[in-house]
Amino acid sequence: MLKKFLSRFIRRNHHWRDIGFDELTELYTSMMFRSLAMSLVGIFIPVYLYQLGHEIWEILFFYSIVFMTQLFGTVTAAFVIAKIGPKHTILLSFIAQSFSMVGLIALNSKEFPLFPIAMCIGIANSFFFTAFHVDFSKIKHNTHGGNEVGWIYIMQKVGAVIGPIVGGIVAYLFGSQFIFIAALVLLFVGVIPLMLTSEPTKLGQKLHWNINLGKIKHDLLSSAALNLENTISVMVWPMFVGIMIFTENPYIQLGSVVSVSILASIFVARGIGKFVDNRKGRTLLRFSLISNAVLHLFRPFLNGFPSVLAMNIVNEGVTLGYTIPYMKGMYNAADEHPGYRIVYIAAMEFAGSFSRMIFYTIATVCAITLSSGLPLFIGIFIVAALASLAVMGERFSALKQ
Repeated sequence: MLKKFLSRFIRRNHHWRDIGFDELTELYTSMMFRSLAMSLVGIFIPVYLYQLGHEIWEILFFYSIVFMTQLFGTVTAAFVIAKIGPKHTILLSFIAQSFSMVGLIALNSKEFPLFPIAMCIGIANSFFFTAFHVDFSKIKHNTHGGNEVGWIYIMQKVGAVIGPIVGGIVAYLFGSQFIFIAALVLLFVGVIPLMLTSEPTKLGQKLHWNINLGKIKHDLLSSAALNLENTISVMVWPMFVGIMIFTENPYIQLGSVVSVSILASIFVARGIGKFVDNRKGRTLLRFSLISNAVLHLFRPFLNGFPSVLAMNIVNEGVTLGYTIPYMKGMYNAADEHPGYRIVYIAAMEFAGSFSRMIFYTIATVCAITLSSGLPLFIGIFIVAALASLAVMGERFSALKQ
């Protein structure tokens, strides 16, 4: 039924792609369920850890371990994708993510140490994102790539808009550990659509790692900056809001803010995708990145529900404004390296994991030695603003005007 629903609204916009449309639909559907599962828990993990008694530096170090594991997991993921294909690699990522959910549930009874959970999350992320990008870059259409990326984000946001508010209510009424149980179920529902078609890439490939790094250095640096900015928006910002602003009922308030702002972004995504396909992607990307940098500088000075809600609504639109053109540029760039698609995507993910690992390690040291209060968060959001501007160093040919 869901597949027919998606087909009714998407097929007419993809009449040129009847043969591969099923693959796109299944990828859209899987992304929606994973997004729903992760949005139930993702923004709440820092608050959950804080309420269990962990210090801010411990939470930052937790994410340092996540991205250190993700750094090495990306290389392993590339070999796994080459061997069994991206779809089965995504299945493995969901299994690793499930172990992390079990660990988070057990944390409440002190049965699990903290950092093995971080390692499971790192493995899950490296396997999922490397495989997802390889899969989508293979089946997307170059001419309509921006529109297709727009649809990916719509389906991701459809899942994400429900998760935070439902997760917040469940955590408030029944206990925060119950949101991890619900996420476990949704993760495995998300696997089902991916298994309905064959793998899009050749199986049993032998990877060649001698890709010309000089040709992709701008891609790697911009990917490092983009992922660094993204992790501060997605992980540190909810932690700041939940700890410093929403001190009463943080789960419900944070969940409702995120859900409302994501709902607003859904109406923007498709328009941005078409705008990018009309060769205006780089203009939109740079305008959005500059706007995003300014928003980061205002974050630490917000002090109430209305201001946080307004920030999130504006931020969601701005984020789409640079993410959709950037991802179209990256997916098209993967096509420009025949025989190196998996290696190119893995290199981009490696760069992103490296920058985030370094950032969280330095932030941990600062939280221990300098401050773990407002000055720490001011410094972090300044870093996010600079990272946002650094993304403009990309040189993707698909974004030429």
